[in-house]
Amino acid sequence: LLKNHVGLDTALDYLSKMNLDRSDEKYLSIAMGGFTKGMTPLQMAGAYMVFANKGVYTKPVLYTEVKDNNGKVILSNKPVRTQVFSEQTVFIMDSLLEDVVKSGTARGFGVTLKKDGKTVTIPTAGKTGTSDSNKDKWFCGFTPYYVGATWYGYDKNIQLGSGEYSMALKIWNAVMTKAHQGLDAK
Repeated sequence: LLKNHVGLDTALDYLSKMNLDRSDEKYLSIAMGGFTKGMTPLQMAGAYMVFANKGVYTKPVLYTEVKDNNGKVILSNKPVRTQVFSEQTVFIMDSLLEDVVKSGTARGFGVTLKKDGKTVTIPTAGKTGTSDSNKDKWFCGFTPYYVGATWYGYDKNIQLGSGEYSMALKIWNAVMTKAHQGLDAK
């Protein structure tokens, strides 16, 4: 698809709209995440935000404003938004990403809560990722409330043990389940 339909330049242009400049990585392996220059969990969360936000990319920010003790704004950081994908494209992509959590490689790691003695399922979508030789594991996912990205691996480039293969999923699920306490299914 990348080679014959989308094209490398178009794919890289979409990435740059999500603040991921990889214009010097024009090779087909990027279709499977095979980039020479890595990505941070913050960059990945920002990229997945597009799918949770009807195709709009919002550059992640550390703060929106800082006020002094009198309530006067001394620093302001307005979010920068860019329309990247159409809502129709996002609808299809979201459906595919929901299937990953419902019946794919992330099955069993969606956000479910106990509320008033009942199980509440928060719609969850996302994608797992693995580097060559199982040296890195990723899960990037979202709900109607939050987007999160988890990377699991070591500072040194060593292979993970089989008992560690689902750790990115487990960490993501634990954090997101805690973050969703008290929220309703949308």
